[in-house]
Formats: sequence, structure tokens, C-alpha cells
Amino acid sequence: MTPVLQEYATWMKMKEVKEESIKLKEQIPPNNFLKLLQVQVIQQYKESLPVRQKLTPLVVTLKETLKDVKQHAIERKEPKPPKAQRKKLKKRLSEEEDPAKDDEKKSRKRRHNKAKLIGENGQTIIEFDSKTVYPVVFGRAKDTQQSDNPSFINLSKYTKAKSLSHRHATITYEKETDTFQFVNEGRNGSGVNSSLVVKKENKVQLNDKATLEMGTFKMTFHII
Repeated sequence: MTPVLQEYATWMKMKEVKEESIKLKEQIPPNNFLKLLQVQVIQQYKESLPVRQKLTPLVVTLKETLKDVKQHAIERKEPKPPKAQRKKLKKRLSEEEDPAKDDEKKSRKRRHNKAKLIGENGQTIIEFDSKTVYPVVFGRAKDTQQSDNPSFINLSKYTKAKSLSHRHATITYEKETDTFQFVNEGRNGSGVNSSLVVKKENKVQLNDKATLEMGTFKMTFHII
């Protein structure tokens, strides 16, 4: 076939494609026309040698288009997100619907369950954290076994005061209120922020920089 006839045959094929595309355009919604036209061009590219020769410079583009138009545009569905992503989305929506859960989560992050007691000379008497076993008892050790107990603070190491009881006071941490509570148990009482605490049943909340005095030994309570 001469070059002129080849050109003519190609022109006729392209004319047929154009006529078919016009018919398709009348049958489908405008927004889907472009995708279907791409499918039609790809089909002609596969079946017709002259068309392939004409469109050779566009081979790469057509291959990429072919990947994108594997399914009819009208029938195509959005792919489901990965399972992990769906779980995160569900959890986020749940928290948005229930603000109480979100507030509870923030409250847990704000817990002040870490603190320490600093003695008169700047020494650390005890550090409180999530591993601390409560109640923490302060007093004068009767024997070595009691002195070795991590939940017993032997104040005899820091003071020789005779007014110090064997079980002088306790400090506990209450999760419900996120507070540290001080209870005097010694017969001579204890000092909290310069106020005398004598009764055993009375709890005193310890705030940051509260001052404690047991048997004339003074300490400062720091919330971390």
C-alpha cells in the first residue's frame, strides 16, 4: 500500500472513531465521556495497525491511561481504606460523639502521681511514682527489717528527736481525686503548712510545696 493510501486508511479509521465517539457522547453523561473516549481510543490502538503507527509517540501515556480505565467509570467504586486506618477513623468518630471519653483520656494524661519529699538540707527523703506501694509510713524504725521496707521511711536517719513515734504519719495517693493525702498517726502530732495535725482520722491534702514537720524534722513536698 502506498503512503498516500496508508494515510487515507488512517484518516478513515480516525473518522470512524470520531463518529463512534459522537454517538457515545449522546448516550452517556458528559462527566463520563472523557473516560469512555479514552477506552475507545485504546481499543482502536489495539486493533488497528495504522492507528498504532499514528499514536506511537503516545504509547507511554496510553499505557498509563489503560491502568486508570480498567473499569467503567460509572461502575467504579472507591477502594476501602486499610483495616488499621478504618479502626483509627472509628475510634476518632467515637471520641467526637462522646466528649466524656475524650475528657477522661486527657485527665489520665494530667495525673500528678509523681512527687518527692525534700529534707532540710536538700536531701531527697523519698520519691513517689507509679511504682510506689502505699501507704508510705514515716516514723522511727523498731528493727532492721522495718528499716529495710521501701514503704517505711526511717526518719531516725535524719533526726534524733524523742517526739518521733515509731509510726508517726502516712502518705497515700488517691487515684479518684488525683491527690496525695497526709494522715498523722503519732501521739505528738505533725505539722502541715505550719498547722498542727493531731487527730488520726483527719486527712490533709498535700499540694505542691507543702511543708511537713514530724518530730521537729522539716520537709517540703514537691509535685513533679
